[in-house]
Amino acid sequence: MGNNDFLSRMEKVREGMAREGADVFLLGPSSDIFYLTGYGVKGDKRLLLLVLPLKGESFIIANLLYKEQVKNLPAGDFVYWKDGEDAYSLLKTEIAKRNITMNKAALEAQIPALFTLPLREVFPATEFILGSPIIDPLRQYKDGKELDLIRKACKESDRALNAVISQGAYWIGKTEVEFYDALSSEFNRSGLSYFGAGIAAGANAAVPHHIPGKTVIEKGKCFLVDFWGRYEGYFTDCTRTFHMGQPEDEFIKVHAIVLEAQKAALAKACIGSTLGDVDYAARSVIEKAGYG
Repeated sequence: MGNNDFLSRMEKVREGMAREGADVFLLGPSSDIFYLTGYGVKGDKRLLLLVLPLKGESFIIANLLYKEQVKNLPAGDFVYWKDGEDAYSLLKTEIAKRNITMNKAALEAQIPALFTLPLREVFPATEFILGSPIIDPLRQYKDGKELDLIRKACKESDRALNAVISQGAYWIGKTEVEFYDALSSEFNRSGLSYFGAGIAAGANAAVPHHIPGKTVIEKGKCFLVDFWGRYEGYFTDCTRTFHMGQPEDEFIKVHAIVLEAQKAALAKACIGSTLGDVDYAARSVIEKAGYG
């Protein structure tokens, strides 16, 4: 993404702010600030905000430790504070100096109470509202560049899984954690970050969000791999189910039902359908088969 892309997004956010009557939008480290600036560093206990006023230039306030990380972001100005200084008083001074109205301020949804409570104290007359209704509608629709990044994330994710699972019978007798570690390494080679996975062997595959452990991968048993990661800010999240050897009859039966349900959902996923329509198309097949 280039700076012009981010600046265009900020202007669209300002349009939403105007509709909601917000004078300013405050965003901390989150997927929202990444969407508007490309800043994808995880937050800590030090205050870091993108201050986006309805009128006038935006600015970032951050601890001096993060100067090198934020200095090239598409903000109009940068304000740095040092450990030991009162970041909130500095923010209040900067707001006043720039003549930014603070009657109503939108807060990005992921800002923790560690920051929101002091903000309420330093701006007692301000009405704070949730910023999600302003920015979420924009993020729901991906542009061409975003779609390309999502496709790249999925492609590299699939490549990583294929590199590991292609070892086939080698995994029989190995543990869930050993498979997890191998897949994590492949993700790193693909340039994917924030790797996570639910590796579930045998009966563990029936446990939602199973945490990989020392359970052994067995021949003829179900083996589920639920894995995800991030590529340049955009995530992939996939689930694949395997069998090491000939599957049991019950698995073959259920797999056929699920495949039929998937095809029904895909057929319904067209212009004019709601998400509920797609969901119902899949569920109807499963219910009819006696697994509702």
